[in-house]
Amino acid sequence: MQKDTPPMDYSDAGWAFLDLPKRLEGVLRCRTTEMSKEKLSMECDFKGFWGCDSKCGVAIERIDEKVKVTLTELPDNKGTSVTNMVENLATMVYHQFLHEVPVDNIQWIEHYPANGRLREEASFSEVKMLWDDERFSHPEWKHIKK
Repeated sequence: MQKDTPPMDYSDAGWAFLDLPKRLEGVLRCRTTEMSKEKLSMECDFKGFWGCDSKCGVAIERIDEKVKVTLTELPDNKGTSVTNMVENLATMVYHQFLHEVPVDNIQWIEHYPANGRLREEASFSEVKMLWDDERFSHPEWKHIKK
């Protein structure tokens, strides 16, 4: 019987890697695009459904004890969408960057930017999910204004 190994953190030339136990289904590879005391913005690659290469934007903003995480669908993402992977992305982001933050203090936002074709305006949705001390599940979306 193989036992799960704890998450291992790697960094290489601006990329951060996270290997989660197999049951968490994924590896998130992020490149920092902006970093300040209050905000961390990244472009992240992940394996989507059926192992397809996918990517999204992740912004983590700290406001006192609260944290807002925005998961952005990138226009050049050819893989699985943020909407279809939201609970897996939230789980990976939490374990890699926010494991010390109580989950009740995290607000998850899904963002689709305006693209001039199908989407005239950007859209934002707050995503509420259940947490079982290991992963997020059962997402529910509520459209919000920015």
